[in-house]
Amino acid sequence: MNTDNNKSEKQVKTWICSVCGYQHVGPEPPKKCPKCGVDAIYFDAVDSE
Repeated sequence: MNTDNNKSEKQVKTWICSVCGYQHVGPEPPKKCPKCGVDAIYFDAVDSE
């Protein structure tokens, strides 16, 4: 039985690199952009709702 409601806080989001436009889908941005190499702070979350 899975009663862990905290997992709902880790929603899957789309993250877009503000430097190169790379899109990542996941609960958090990647640590580094695989396309241009910048840190996670350059990713912006986009809500698709």
